[in-house]
Amino acid sequence: MTKLSDKVIKEVKKILPELREELLEELKRWEDSHKFKVCSEFHSDKHVLAHLPYATYEYIILAWGLEAKRLDKDAAIDALNGKIFKDIRKITAHTLRRIAFCEHIKKLKI
Repeated sequence: MTKLSDKVIKEVKKILPELREELLEELKRWEDSHKFKVCSEFHSDKHVLAHLPYATYEYIILAWGLEAKRLDKDAAIDALNGKIFKDIRKITAHTLRRIAFCEHIKKLKI
């Protein structure tokens, strides 16, 4: 099983405080208009790093249109470790948004 490199972990941890602050301003609009609360896991570096490969997988499929069957968790981690992204902020922001909505999504009755 492929793991995130120390370099990626360090880079993500470095940008998390500023990125969280930016996203909390964005998510405030949701809290005000949709009775939404940001999940507590949003503030956990460990939780963000655990979700990062899955959010990367989603990001690659959505942003690049890659077929899901051609990608797996290890390939997503390899993409992160291989520095094929110009800016890891977009993927980290996607990860944080994904985590922020977790409790809200669980409560939806669809």
